[in-house]
Amino acid sequence: MTSPAAASPPISRSRWSTWRKFRTLTVVVLLAGSALLNVLTLVSESVHAAAFGAVKAVTSLVVGEARATQVLGETAMGKFTLANVKRADAVKTVTSRVGRRLLMNSVRNVTSVAAEVVPFAGAAIVVAVTAWDVYDNCQTLKDLNELNVVFGHESREEKTIGGIKVPQCGGGPPPEMNKQGIESKP
Repeated sequence: MTSPAAASPPISRSRWSTWRKFRTLTVVVLLAGSALLNVLTLVSESVHAAAFGAVKAVTSLVVGEARATQVLGETAMGKFTLANVKRADAVKTVTSRVGRRLLMNSVRNVTSVAAEVVPFAGAAIVVAVTAWDVYDNCQTLKDLNELNVVFGHESREEKTIGGIKVPQCGGGPPPEMNKQGIESKP
């Protein structure tokens, strides 16, 4: 009587070899895919956000929404995401202020050209507009310093521009100027 193991036909070498090749190929593809996903999560914000969302969804199913938010908020990935949101808000705020300031500076400079050619008063207008430009530049420097703080860089306080000492960046426009940048008479 033959045993059941002996009764089954032996696996041919070619079938066994094919199975080993398939298994090896599967492991290589999985390892390469894992490495590629790892690099993409570091390089691409959208891939990082998708991966973080998938981890959060799975964690929420296992431990609940509140606990998942608490646990993931304490991880490096959660802190990285929160830091990006804070940085994005700071960049949006500062670029909005600087953009508005640049627009107003351009309008002020273009509209003051006609008044600057008037004898005597034109010189005062040139001085007033230049002072206002210096003030706006100080405000822009403060905004850039705010961004430096948000990104963890050292803030800068410029004391000279082109070898010329500039006034302290503080307060408001010089008291002798009104909102249009025209010198007020006492």
